[in-house]
Amino acid sequence: MEQFRFFMPARIVFGRERIQEAGNIVQKYGKKCMLISAANDETPLQSIYDKIKLILKEKGVDCIHFDEVRPNPSIRIVERAIQMLRQEQVDCILAIGGGSSIDTAKAVSLFHSVERIDWNSVYENYGNPFKRYPRLSKKKATSDSDSYNSRHRKRGYAGNGSFGV
Repeated sequence: MEQFRFFMPARIVFGRERIQEAGNIVQKYGKKCMLISAANDETPLQSIYDKIKLILKEKGVDCIHFDEVRPNPSIRIVERAIQMLRQEQVDCILAIGGGSSIDTAKAVSLFHSVERIDWNSVYENYGNPFKRYPRLSKKKATSDSDSYNSRHRKRGYAGNGSFGV
């Protein structure tokens, strides 16, 4: 068995009406936020996105909404989000939704400062003790630094220091 250390700091805010805390949490990281979510055609979630945007606005946080995430997000989706983040010069990222939105946000956070991403190197050479496992548990997606994006099939990589808050 391989030896490794596992470090996973996370603050998870969960429960009824806890969405009201989003503004206080996000404003600690800056005044311009990128909201990353599933595609805007998922109308049941639209009211949640609108509510979060209003909460952020009330706290003086501008919100840019990247709403192009699809299940098992592709590299192209991540690259479009990175391009938007760079153009808008946001201070922080807030992922709303399930694992695909969260994985996209982690990848954007991890790679936004890399001028040219060598995806082959990321997928084939990234040091990660969980590298051989497609995902330890779907439930842990919100609280770890690993991200899962697809090219032709689902693959994962581990981030260093890109943690959920």
